[in-house]
Amino acid sequence: MIVTDKQGLITRMNPVAESLTGRSFAEAKNQPLEKVFHIINAITRKAAENPVSKVMKNGQIVGLANHTALIAKDGTEYQIADSAAPIKDIDGEILGIILVFHDVTEEYQLHEQIRKNVERFHHVHEISGAYIWETDAEGRFTFLSEQCFAIKGYKPEQLLGRHICDFASKDQYKQLSNLIQNTLQGNQEKFSFTLKNIHPDGQIVWEQLHGSPLFN
Repeated sequence: MIVTDKQGLITRMNPVAESLTGRSFAEAKNQPLEKVFHIINAITRKAAENPVSKVMKNGQIVGLANHTALIAKDGTEYQIADSAAPIKDIDGEILGIILVFHDVTEEYQLHEQIRKNVERFHHVHEISGAYIWETDAEGRFTFLSEQCFAIKGYKPEQLLGRHICDFASKDQYKQLSNLIQNTLQGNQEKFSFTLKNIHPDGQIVWEQLHGSPLFN
């Protein structure tokens, strides 16, 4: 936590803030926030907007963007999550700003690795020419390779968010639905199913489906 006056000069710091910034309160006292709380966009590496300036502009609580990194005095970089709020008097005048932040470096790195892995997974399947799809835990499409759109005869926006069973014929709907539910509920490791897929133009294309659960 860091507290500043309305000019953005530091008036208080707690031990966590001292540790993350690498500066003691004695060193930081009465210094402009931007000299102690050096933040950048972790992706573009450009300076991030001073949260005090944001609060002074609108007089409301603000939060930093997801990719905000704090650079400590010794150059150590921490991914942080925080919010800044105005301190007001009884007349509503802003007296200062309180900035609360914490280190989320490990969590951020994990999320970034997952995001990169998902992008890599999708890219590999796009160039492989494979017919690949993913659903959420309810069986609704969240990803389909380009080949899926050609086989099913629909545009991406017509498939994403739709349930996989929506494309089964009436005589197959219940059987496929049971297979999907049993797999999602962990009652079976995988399933195979020959789907009678009906195109928008009435054409019938038979698909051999193979599905297995994706765990977190």
